Amino acid sequence: MIRSLLSAASLLFLSGICLSQSREQGPPVSAAVQSPTIKVESRIVVVDVVVTNKQGQSVPGIRKDDFHVSEDGGAQIVTSFEEHKGAAPNEMKLPPMPPNVFSNFPTARGADSVNLLLLDLLNTQPQNQAFVRQQVIKYLGEVLPGTRLAVFALGSRLRMVRGFTTDFSGLAAALEDKKLGVAPEISRSLPTEANQYSDAEILRQMRKSQAAPSAIDAVESFQRDEAAEHANSRSELTLQAFQQIARYLSAIPARKNLIWFSDNFPVSFFSDPGGRVPKNQDHIQKTSDMLTAAKVAIYPVSALGVLGDPTFDASKLAGSRRELEARLSANQIAMETIAQETGGRAFYSTNALGAAVKDAVSNGSHYYTLAYSPANNKNDGKFRRIQVSLVDNNYTLSYRRGYFADQLSHEFISEEGADDPLVSLIGLDMPDFDEILFKLQVVPKNPQPPANAPRAGNNTKLKAPFTRYDINFAVALPDIAMGLDANGTRHGRIEIIIIAFGPGGNILNIVRKRSNLTMDSKVYEATQQVGMQIHEEIDAPPGEIYLRAGIYDMNSGNCGTLGAALNGSSAKQSQK
Repeated sequence: MIRSLLSAASLLFLSGICLSQSREQGPPVSAAVQSPTIKVESRIVVVDVVVTNKQGQSVPGIRKDDFHVSEDGGAQIVTSFEEHKGAAPNEMKLPPMPPNVFSNFPTARGADSVNLLLLDLLNTQPQNQAFVRQQVIKYLGEVLPGTRLAVFALGSRLRMVRGFTTDFSGLAAALEDKKLGVAPEISRSLPTEANQYSDAEILRQMRKSQAAPSAIDAVESFQRDEAAEHANSRSELTLQAFQQIARYLSAIPARKNLIWFSDNFPVSFFSDPGGRVPKNQDHIQKTSDMLTAAKVAIYPVSALGVLGDPTFDASKLAGSRRELEARLSANQIAMETIAQETGGRAFYSTNALGAAVKDAVSNGSHYYTLAYSPANNKNDGKFRRIQVSLVDNNYTLSYRRGYFADQLSHEFISEEGADDPLVSLIGLDMPDFDEILFKLQVVPKNPQPPANAPRAGNNTKLKAPFTRYDINFAVALPDIAMGLDANGTRHGRIEIIIIAFGPGGNILNIVRKRSNLTMDSKVYEATQQVGMQIHEEIDAPPGEIYLRAGIYDMNSGNCGTLGAALNGSSAKQSQK
């Protein structure tokens, strides 16, 4: 996608743009045109391949002709080939912005790979959460200079601890900060070992007392249903988190190594073609599509340690040693499956988690990128299995094993009233997303409205005194999917959300609108030069205000967000 810089000075409306808006509390204005159609001539499949020898070291110098690629058993022609040798990122110095103007333009480009650490509290027991945190802090003290890392935590929701940086000062303290959601917590949907032991003990006592078989079956059935409900809840939250991470990583043109610390790995990103279709197949497929497009390789790291090691206290776990070994084995199979599906590598049966991170970062920094146009170009939604091999079969290859052949112009929201993805992406502790690039001007309105004026925003009961802000967007039009109809007119659908937060993180006011876009060819061409201009207003009480603004493309599912701190007379951009 072409990412064009917008003119900082052009924050005036363009004439000729039809922008029909509808506030969220009222029914959205329906488009009086047919659904947008985007014509795509062919699909390009990009595969990153990590090649290692028997010692686990990266193998350099492999030629394009040494690779053989097939899809569903049919040979494919590699049209593009590149070897990546772990080049460091190049910092981009953006031109200075005028006062009160901000952007979500990325500030680093050109790295061969970036790394994201995910501390999963949702699927990890509290005692193991503390162990993982200690190991991560130890690794950060030994990380090689220039390594670019981001750190996220997943609890009841996804939180960003630190965005991509090479400066880890203060990060150890951040990992101990309860406000950032990294301190140990008990997941309501993850039964503790005590809970599991109690359930098992109930059944043992019922059998010991010779309870009726029907009663035992009923208790077992209840426990299974409850466990399945908890597992499904964790699976849905985990998939949602990976979608959010994929958005955050999507605009970085490099391989992304996602290092996932967890006790349990409750998801699979590709369904078994011969197996039972899961209930959340659509959610799984969407997550898989997003991870594929963002070039994310997952490196699962088990937080369970080594069974039999003196530091692993098996007495605290429920069940016999054979049952424990079976659970660990199932977990390891899940980890290997996830790693194989996404082109990563699994790490388990080790207490040296810091060493596992070091190996994952090294493993994912040297790789080969192969691209091909598949012979089967049908967009039928079916799974396409990829096979990559080398002339020399003494090496181990790690790569994404397939993709879903979905429509490339997939419409993520097709019905009014569907769940709103932008709401979960614009939260106070979420990173800035740059799938849609935009600039934002935030200034107090001049003159200010009288105290008895209708309020700007959904909080109609906001008390005086208040400050009204003019919010002017300049959006990169190439980042918006604008379908072309038979008359040469382009159509799109977007949503905009602006949230004003108080110092304690409480929501003070919200602006939330959906819009149908219509542009003829001349307006479309002119708008590409300066960006699509959108104006909103929001009222906020005096004092420190933190503003989050986002735009969501309802045709492509892409989004852009950013944050700015306001003090009533000026604004300062947050760094995320």
